[in-house]
Amino acid sequence: MIRPVFLSAASVIALASALFVPAADARQEQAPGEPKAEARPFIETSYVIAPERIGEFVIEGSSYDAANKYAGAGFRYALPGHQETRFDVYVYPAGRSAEADAVERGMVEFKAGFAEAEEAGYYRNVRIVEESDFTLELPGPEPGSASRGDMAADAAAPTRDASEREAPGELDTGEAALARMLLEASQHTGRRVSVQLDLLPQGMPMHSDGYLFHKQLYFFKVRVSAARERIDDAGFRALADRAARSLVPAIDVVNIGDCANAVITVDPDGDPQAIAEALVTQSVAYQRENCFKDAATAGITEKSADARVVEIGFDAQDWRGR
Repeated sequence: MIRPVFLSAASVIALASALFVPAADARQEQAPGEPKAEARPFIETSYVIAPERIGEFVIEGSSYDAANKYAGAGFRYALPGHQETRFDVYVYPAGRSAEADAVERGMVEFKAGFAEAEEAGYYRNVRIVEESDFTLELPGPEPGSASRGDMAADAAAPTRDASEREAPGELDTGEAALARMLLEASQHTGRRVSVQLDLLPQGMPMHSDGYLFHKQLYFFKVRVSAARERIDDAGFRALADRAARSLVPAIDVVNIGDCANAVITVDPDGDPQAIAEALVTQSVAYQRENCFKDAATAGITEKSADARVVEIGFDAQDWRGR
């Protein structure tokens, strides 16, 4: 349940500023006569961090081929009591893009993979039975921490006397729009594809649901597979959805490089509402890229505890910021 959030434009600016903190080594003016510094690569290193345990899901294995780094990293999880089902997550470079555009582009390659596998003789009778948008639910707050709604309410509280606040559900149009933007910007909407196929050489009928998301400059692809004789359609769908909602939010890519030097641009002559909206959308967009100036600032050591970590190094020409 989302409770009403009382936000003025000024409080949203404060909240957006809290969500986005520029890198400490942001670009500065060059002194006269000073040698021009080489541009830092957009991403120098990405750390793909997959917890050993995510709820009841337990990692079974991981894979990465440095000679084929654009294929990214793979992780297989198991769920006790469901030995009939495989849960695989593949994390590979995507680039900076609007989420919807990235997912649309990624789905072309995703579907092509099924056709290629069928041509190669791994499957036959591949049938896409359903395709739809799939939005990941926001994770709950850590124990003892404030929720996003609480943060917003606390930020807004000093700007209004209690007697001035509207009753629940009576937010004015501008404030409601900003609250909605904060929520939507914090979610990830990808695509779900439900597939039925026959696994060769035995010709075993299989469920094989796939999910694709754009997160932290990478594609996150989830494949959940099981023999159709071992689990019914409804049970498999519920299990596959549960896996996507559990695994994708918990696996992170931490990027190190020039992508940490984010710049937010606003129209100084704009009205407060327009400035607040620009701050919210741009700051959350940069935060979602999960970029840091170095591994220490990112807290890689701490984040790596009880997790499988795949380190992917890049050359300067590998990434383009835009």
